[in-house]
Amino acid sequence: MPSSEIFAGGGNSLEVGLRAAQRPAVPMSAALRRPPPNQVPASATAVPGRQPSEATLRLALSMKVAQLRREQGLSLQALSDQSGLAISYLNEIERGKKFPKPDKVLALARALGVEYHKLASPDLGEKLQPLAAALQSGLIEQLPLEVLGTSPAQLMELMGGDPQALSGALDLGAKIAQRFDLNLDDLLRAAVLSYLEQHKHFFGRLETEAAALAAACKLGRDGPPALAALGDVLRKRWRCAVDMEALAADPDLAELRSVAIEGPKARLLVNPQLHPREQAFQIAREIGYRHLGLKPRPVSSPVLRAESYRHQVHEAEASYFAGALLLLRAEFSAGLHAFFASPRWDGEAFLKLMTSQGASPEMFMHRMSQLMLPEFGVEPQFYVRIEQQLDAPEVRVEKEIHYQPMRGIYSIELDEHYCRRWTSVRTLLAYTAACRGKTRPAPRVAIARSRMLGHSEELLLIAIAYARDVPSDVNSCVIVGFDLTDALRRTVRFWNDPAIPSFQEGFTCERCPLTDCTDRVAPPVLERQLSRRQRQMAAVEALQPVRRVLP
Repeated sequence: MPSSEIFAGGGNSLEVGLRAAQRPAVPMSAALRRPPPNQVPASATAVPGRQPSEATLRLALSMKVAQLRREQGLSLQALSDQSGLAISYLNEIERGKKFPKPDKVLALARALGVEYHKLASPDLGEKLQPLAAALQSGLIEQLPLEVLGTSPAQLMELMGGDPQALSGALDLGAKIAQRFDLNLDDLLRAAVLSYLEQHKHFFGRLETEAAALAAACKLGRDGPPALAALGDVLRKRWRCAVDMEALAADPDLAELRSVAIEGPKARLLVNPQLHPREQAFQIAREIGYRHLGLKPRPVSSPVLRAESYRHQVHEAEASYFAGALLLLRAEFSAGLHAFFASPRWDGEAFLKLMTSQGASPEMFMHRMSQLMLPEFGVEPQFYVRIEQQLDAPEVRVEKEIHYQPMRGIYSIELDEHYCRRWTSVRTLLAYTAACRGKTRPAPRVAIARSRMLGHSEELLLIAIAYARDVPSDVNSCVIVGFDLTDALRRTVRFWNDPAIPSFQEGFTCERCPLTDCTDRVAPPVLERQLSRRQRQMAAVEALQPVRRVLP
């Protein structure tokens, strides 16, 4: 994950469990998977050495009480009469908001005709085993349900208060997760990105905080903040020293970008192999964590384990702050205004603008996409980064941000080949072909207008291919796509430069219906399957008797 893998955040963060920070990352398929018959007893769902959290006990009790009451045909009033507990209190128990004292649990157990330990323990029985596994693993507590405006208890209510229905849904989720090798990290990152996309990846509060700190520390007045100046701010304000040597000395840490060490002798270990502008980003992000008071927080970059939704949001906030501190909104936007005023596209001038800002291609392109809407009234369609290892032909989509409903480039976790007509893919392949041994050329910029197959809208695309510092055997290409709207035509004067090439682009070779594509690297097997299925459906429909519509 690059230094700016998840960029922005804001608003309220989530508490996702009393012990979430102490739990290992949980693969969703493993957390939810039902054990084979006769291998693991249904009651043996507890994880050795881990005490169930308060939230786990509340949710387990709520589901058992609701299920037992339904099985026995008892109304809340009837259960209240038999247990001596108020209806309102029983309702809170079934909604997972209360865990009664032992005497009240005992009264409930007697009213429901079960033993005390059956209600008091987190075990849910065989029918609810997938749900029990999720509870014991801490998965449900870590799920970012509040992003969806709900909670575990409300999720129960949405499913009619039926624990077995929820258990079945989790079992289905386990099968899907196992099929596509998904884990909790994937889910948490997707939740954060979804939240950020709802806010168009722009947060005025963090822009204001970054500008205020820059003014207070006299950063960025005569160009991009210097590496030494950033280190001084971190050391003087928060007594945190910057160490540029320790990571390189440990083989297990050599591919990390940075590691933060708390304590009386706080340090930020920064990888010396990074380009100085990437090192500046690591320090600026650490400043963001401390200036904004973001806790809990990840301590490494890239983030090795997504502890919780709150960790992910805080990483996003700190990263957004770092970008805003290094590329101050006013100065950055002024450079873009001047560049967009030219009636002709000038790739060299675009790269010079990037260099003058002291930004990496990834930082520069993402910052541009962040500010296009608030500064120019132009909303990007997407921001995407793809990668290719020097010794491998495969191209991977490593990061994607969609500012509008998903269209065009997006990742797919299947063994397919992305369209070689994509401007980003063509630019990256050309850049990689120009690499000779350890010699890596300067960044390569490209521009194009394109239409995706099946869509009438035309896009303006700008891409930059470049060599990564860490790992050093990877090349990347970042691309920003814009719909050719009236707002873009008014702002970007070179949009109709005759020198800009135009292409029709597909998605993957396996899904592409084009028969005359010379860039194809794989047969259209999925397209053929779809066409065959459509023909079969049409043939079956043709065999059916004609239905007459009576007057």
